[in-house]
Amino acid sequence: MAERSMFVYRYLTTDFLNLPVKTELPLDTTKRVLRDALKGLAALHDNNIMHNDIKANNILVDQKDDGSITDVRLGDIEDAAIVPPGCGISGRQMGNWMWRSPESHAEGPMTSPSDIFSFVVVLCTSLTRISAYTPSTDVLSFQLMRSELGAGEDILAHVIEQQISYFADEDSVQEFLELIRESAWAEVFKITRDGFNKENPRKPFALWKGMDPVFKDLICRMTHFNPRKRITAREALKYDWFKGITSYRQSLLKLYWGPLPKPQPATLTSSPYTSKHRQGGLGWLTR
Repeated sequence: MAERSMFVYRYLTTDFLNLPVKTELPLDTTKRVLRDALKGLAALHDNNIMHNDIKANNILVDQKDDGSITDVRLGDIEDAAIVPPGCGISGRQMGNWMWRSPESHAEGPMTSPSDIFSFVVVLCTSLTRISAYTPSTDVLSFQLMRSELGAGEDILAHVIEQQISYFADEDSVQEFLELIRESAWAEVFKITRDGFNKENPRKPFALWKGMDPVFKDLICRMTHFNPRKRITAREALKYDWFKGITSYRQSLLKLYWGPLPKPQPATLTSSPYTSKHRQGGLGWLTR
């Protein structure tokens, strides 16, 4: 159809929402998928493009029969939009209710930091499936079935309450309210904020015990309730939490031949083997 434009992607076997259900993912593999998805998001943001629908089932994964993962890409970009610096999207709720940022619930203004908040919901949801990574009795519980709601309880009210409980403080929520002051949702956020008390205390993620401090700092900076103060995808990728992750090829070598040999000191002899990165679609594949 010459008169129409369309995106054509190579078929990938599954997505990140269903992948942990089928396979008990090691932490290193989970971090690798998250890192590569974040690289794809950074590539979008570098070009002033918002994804607007970041969620686990929009992170596409290619998994082989042996369980190895060979490709990670961002999909479902029908709602993506070019948002020039200094501009934002307002007037509608973008994305799925469970993964939305606070400002997306409030119908804007939405900018690239809105994608960052949604990405953290994906990150935290995936890690709660790894028992070794949830030393705290608290769980980031954004996932909720409508059948679990109490009488008269609205599902969006529950999600907004959790977001304020985990990631807002007095200053940041006030800055957020100033940002959405013209939105009809501002009153909803005010009422929710004022609903916390001794019987219903907030559970700030920054105060949770048993968490890796680097990981905790990363999450807090990516979910600052004032979107203007959230770190970017590029800044997040610089955190040590994303360092030391094996490549897909290294994982396959470990699978078939056991532990890799320790790297030897460099010599003047050049090696014919190099590490190449190929950006394809909106994701990254490490060769």
